[in-house]
Amino acid sequence: MAERILSTYDSSINDEEEEIELKKKIGLKFEDVSHFIQKDLLIDLINSKSIGMFKRFQISTQFLTIDPANWNNHEDYITGKHIINSLKVVNDTAERGVKLIEEYNKKFTKNEEQKQHVLQTVQDYRKKYPQSDRQTLKKPF
Repeated sequence: MAERILSTYDSSINDEEEEIELKKKIGLKFEDVSHFIQKDLLIDLINSKSIGMFKRFQISTQFLTIDPANWNNHEDYITGKHIINSLKVVNDTAERGVKLIEEYNKKFTKNEEQKQHVLQTVQDYRKKYPQSDRQTLKKPF
């Protein structure tokens, strides 16, 4: 993976263009999830933009040029690992979903049995209609 990161890096991109690219959010469309899941190896996900993570967090890539067995002894690796481990990962979609269901539960009913029944009904409905678009819902079952 280290070799792939170093070999795909395009040094001809200037700092301004790179800064613009780094500020972009990476989004994954729902229809692309199945393709993403089918990736056999993590290395398939490494491309010319992968080095951007190192630049964004000002992590030196010098350790990528040495044998991975020696990374634990390399100061750049230790510093980078500390930076990455201190990051908080946020799943906006999941958090929004949890917030919505919490608000819905508060307003819908106080009866726990009714809440559970509704949640089971929704779960069954999603299994029956995995694609909740207009075309799917028009089909007879």
